[in-house]
Amino acid sequence: MKQTVLVADSDSTRLDSIKDALILKYGIKRANGLDLLFRAATEDIERHPIDLIVCNASMEHLAVLDQIRRRNQDIPIVLYGRTLNPALSTIGDTPYFEEPLDYDVLVDKVDEMLGAVNNSNI
Repeated sequence: MKQTVLVADSDSTRLDSIKDALILKYGIKRANGLDLLFRAATEDIERHPIDLIVCNASMEHLAVLDQIRRRNQDIPIVLYGRTLNPALSTIGDTPYFEEPLDYDVLVDKVDEMLGAVNNSNI
């Protein structure tokens, strides 16, 4: 069974580009908006577990991610944005990619992080 990656962004074009880069290896769950991100990562997680979140690093998304981390501290997160956001210091060692995204590098990081998750569960 494929691992599931939640991709969250309010820009549907970028959301689709990231989905397209990951879809051959992973099941993809899309969240085009903050409400959908929160619901997908909290309420729906019982029925449809999420293995990793790829998310835009806007201030609004960071606030939602903080709530998600309080509920599920182990879920790995990859962030991206136009510039390095100073608020990211509160996220810890979460990987951050500046735009424009190199989708091959992003996929490699997701592979690495989910491989680490898989290896720790063995």
